[in-house]
Amino acid sequence: MTTLSVVGHRAGVHVSVVSRVLNGDPGLRVRDETRQRVERIARELDYVPNYTARALRLASFRRDRAHRAGHDQRDLRRGGPGRRGRRR
Repeated sequence: MTTLSVVGHRAGVHVSVVSRVLNGDPGLRVRDETRQRVERIARELDYVPNYTARALRLASFRRDRAHRAGHDQRDLRRGGPGRRGRRR
């Protein structure tokens, strides 16, 4: 099974560049030859996105975000992150 890191290694670019090229990120600034090379290598290696891995990553991201939001709310109830001790 071909992964983004395998495609990136063969193309000589970072895995994040491969991801952004294959997802069609309009904000990515790479040369056309690099974009074409990544797409060509992905086709040659029969790269297929792993939707299970994506779902796990997104679930993890959402869980972490919710966890951080919970901490922020508790900090507000206590009077902020710098306040210690009991409430009066």
